[in-house]
Amino acid sequence: MLLIDPRREDPLRFLQLDLVWPFWFHPRAQRNCLAFARAAYTIEVLKLNHRDTLLNARESAYRSYRAHLTEYLEARDKRAATDHLQQLVDAFQRMNQRTVWHEMQRQQGQIAELRALFERAPEALSW
Repeated sequence: MLLIDPRREDPLRFLQLDLVWPFWFHPRAQRNCLAFARAAYTIEVLKLNHRDTLLNARESAYRSYRAHLTEYLEARDKRAATDHLQQLVDAFQRMNQRTVWHEMQRQQGQIAELRALFERAPEALSW
């Protein structure tokens, strides 16, 4: 079967999300291999790049994750109580669009604003 089944395999092994508008998914593998074909098929069948609600949700999630990470850093830098910092992390981990967060972690070395945030909060790489 070509369709990627997220219950049985990690879609991020096959797909990469652009973290700039329009927040499209792309196959990670090179053309002319099964992994590329599966990714392209999944993107097309599920219309992952052709539904405005999905694109807008990904953009909103990116901005929200970035803002929450900044809030965490500000609290940590002001020496907030450990339980308050843990509450921020817990809230962070309950946010929607986890794929966006995982891509932010994966691509943080390639995007200057993310690199700066993760350099200040390397612990966020494990959230």
